[in-house]
Amino acid sequence: MKVVLYVRSANDDNSSVLLCQEEYLRRWAEEHGHEIVAAYQDLAPGTSLDRPGLQALIHEMISRPFEAVLVKDFDRLIRGLDCVPQLADAFQSAGVKVISTAEPEDALASAMRLLNMMNALCYTQY
Repeated sequence: MKVVLYVRSANDDNSSVLLCQEEYLRRWAEEHGHEIVAAYQDLAPGTSLDRPGLQALIHEMISRPFEAVLVKDFDRLIRGLDCVPQLADAFQSAGVKVISTAEPEDALASAMRLLNMMNALCYTQY
């Protein structure tokens, strides 16, 4: 499977963290038979979609040179559920899934299911 790597650290002074994440993902991808076609990174909090690396990744999904985005943990891609629907729409429209080395299935789809269940619980209680 063709994948891109995405690494992120919230602190501007943590470029070494990005390097460690990327090295880990490269090893993991190789062990699982994935072909890495690009790597993106951000030194910014994950609470917003307004990050240069993430925006470049989303822009590249339009041409669809890859099938999945590989992240070490889902929170490296996004923190908090408020941005999940918008991000999920972009990924689903492009037919790209998110592979987290810590989760067995499409991590973004799992987050959307969780969000939908939470919304359903909120609406049924009132």
